[in-house]
Amino acid sequence: MANIAASRMHPFHPKQLSDIEMQVVTCDLLIIGGGNAGCFVATEAAKLDPSLKVVIMEKAEIMRSGACSAGMDAINTYIPKGKTPEDLVRWSRAQVGGGPLREDLALSNAEELNESVEDLERWGLPILRDGDGNVRYRGKWDISIHGEQLKPIMAEKALESGADVYNRVAGTGLLMHKGRCVGAMGLGVRDGKFYVFRAKATVMATGGAGTLYKSYTADSTDSGAQIWMCPYCVGSGYAMGFRQGAELTSLEQRWVATRTKDFCGPVDTISVGYGAPIVNAKGERVMSRYAALGGEKHFYTDEEFETCIRPFDLQIMQAAREAGGHVFLHICKENLNMERYRGYDQWADVVNWGVYETHFSLEEGRGLFPQTA
Repeated sequence: MANIAASRMHPFHPKQLSDIEMQVVTCDLLIIGGGNAGCFVATEAAKLDPSLKVVIMEKAEIMRSGACSAGMDAINTYIPKGKTPEDLVRWSRAQVGGGPLREDLALSNAEELNESVEDLERWGLPILRDGDGNVRYRGKWDISIHGEQLKPIMAEKALESGADVYNRVAGTGLLMHKGRCVGAMGLGVRDGKFYVFRAKATVMATGGAGTLYKSYTADSTDSGAQIWMCPYCVGSGYAMGFRQGAELTSLEQRWVATRTKDFCGPVDTISVGYGAPIVNAKGERVMSRYAALGGEKHFYTDEEFETCIRPFDLQIMQAAREAGGHVFLHICKENLNMERYRGYDQWADVVNWGVYETHFSLEEGRGLFPQTA
């Protein structure tokens, strides 16, 4: 194991390619990105086969790199007692408006989620608990932590696993041979070297693209970096994979969250952490005024649904169909009056609902939506 420190930055103006020194590194497993995800990959790889030579290419310094480099005050998802991974998938599906969602990926993640959090606690991450020793929740799925040392803990575990870390090397592209990834290239941003990593397997763990969209609540400079997400997560991994034909799955979902004016951060920091209501420009309490817009019997009368909801639903579905698209209607609420959706199949290609939440069987659905798949 080695945490290979980068040299101090110095002026370097090559006049030709031969002036640039090339360093070749050979390994069994290359991990591009040394944030929390990359550190977890290194740790898990060592569990499977301690003899593997693992290398991490990190564009910053691994002890304080990645989206969580400065720490966290919560872990956003930890499945509580009485809930299952399937419950988390259903909740996630509802959060994206019913779909599309790669439920297979969401489920495989949920099945290992609690184990990963418990690993962090064993490694020294303080998780807040009540007087009875139960994990302290701040919402439905979030748990509170003292997470200022989260990244150093993860970095130390990656190094303990035996991984060699090349700091201050920014990935520039994947190496391909006969359609297979055999490593990656990177540029040393401090030493000016060109790095070639040859690997039997490569894992991309570079994080998201935090500066892809600028902030629309606290931005007076047109800067994409005025967000609370890590400004150094710029989508490098997406670009490297895309250039070589990799499938970029789930990117059709763009999270556009409600934000508080002149405050660029998660709303629940204010609403949950301090109990402050979310109020719009009309003085309305948003969460209670617009809590549910759908077929729930306890929120709308049949007449209100026919007047306020149904016409707009059908208009949107018709426009999507006539534009050449496909309409996937997902009905995921509880206590529904399914009869309100009769006739929706004229524009829907597929209708899906939770048979357990709605107590509405597949046979009943075939009768209600005869024109759909």
